[in-house]
Amino acid sequence: MTYSAIPPTKGEVLPAFLVSKPPLLCLELARRWVDDRAWKDESILMMTRFQPLLCAALLSAFLGPIVHGQIIVDDFNDGNDTGWTRSNPLAPFGGTASYAFPNDNSYRIKPDPSPNPAAFGSGRAGSFRPEVYTNSFHISVDLVAWDNFIPQDVGILAFVNTPGAGTLNCYVFSYDVDSGSMFLSRLDNEVAISMGSFDVDLDPTHDYRLIFQGFLGDMRGDLFDLTSPEFSLGAIFTRDTTYSSGPCGIFVAHGVADGGGIADATFDNYRSSPNTDVDADGMGDQWELDHFGELFFFEDEDNDGDGQTNLEEFIGGSDPTDPASLSGLAEASVTAGEMTLSFALVAGRTYSLETSTDLETWSPQPAAVFADNGAKGSLTLPTGGQSVLFGRVVATVD
Repeated sequence: MTYSAIPPTKGEVLPAFLVSKPPLLCLELARRWVDDRAWKDESILMMTRFQPLLCAALLSAFLGPIVHGQIIVDDFNDGNDTGWTRSNPLAPFGGTASYAFPNDNSYRIKPDPSPNPAAFGSGRAGSFRPEVYTNSFHISVDLVAWDNFIPQDVGILAFVNTPGAGTLNCYVFSYDVDSGSMFLSRLDNEVAISMGSFDVDLDPTHDYRLIFQGFLGDMRGDLFDLTSPEFSLGAIFTRDTTYSSGPCGIFVAHGVADGGGIADATFDNYRSSPNTDVDADGMGDQWELDHFGELFFFEDEDNDGDGQTNLEEFIGGSDPTDPASLSGLAEASVTAGEMTLSFALVAGRTYSLETSTDLETWSPQPAAVFADNGAKGSLTLPTGGQSVLFGRVVATVD
């Protein structure tokens, strides 16, 4: 059963200077768990040699698409839902719901029983963000508590239109507690049309992350157990173009369409973005469409034969269809006791510096000074008198 309210129905791949005795020019490809992804691959290509004195390396680790747009993050640690719009479709008919913030760091939604299940459907409530996404959405939220003895559906709503009793149109990625299944569905006037599912019995003592994303009609729902976030518990992939725009949010609904019971679930760590990767290849969907005309090119392919993979070119900001276009060059210099690493800037990223004396253990350097020099950026840090020091620049999605 799925929610239906109406009865009955890699590392930059920027070429980077590694200055040592002898120094090496190298590329690093690294994908790591970052927010809403669980992938880990690493490879290093050693390429050429130089002969300076201080060891300095520019390596970049970046994961995520470059599509620009509004990114919203709410961990509810402020103990409120400012910026959210509470939605109780049964309020006009006397239906009630409560909203709370357990420990001032999570978001509990608890709809009461429907005043008339036969006429208005089961008790249900949700909360929406005001940001409108068009053609693409990426929503993740943690399910951290729920009553496992209540038949209920809990999850994410995307491209919400005309919210209200019997009028809600949107897409849904949800967990059906009583059937032990994840569903990806479309709601047409609050009637659910299932477009895919998989069986999974969630442990109420664990926290889970639901990830729902869509790009130009291609949609994907993923589920992760946060005790082992590197392993997906299952995924649903489907295509539908009925709805293409709207805000997103979360919901809780009693699981029997004409039932009179309550529903109760608690969420945390909500994040929404237009940046998507529905084919899970590490490359942004919009970037793939812009360069290839479609999404389904492999990240480890080298389409233009220039020696850099598609993923490396995506991370580095170069054109994967032009062999003359390579990821931007990096420079390393030591002047007056300061190490400066320069690199080509790519929009939508934040850069930070890490250092090491052995290329094994890396330490963040928040005191490094970042400079935006237009097309290039740089990070500068005093060397502290060390004769051997490695540095790398880490780029993350804003």
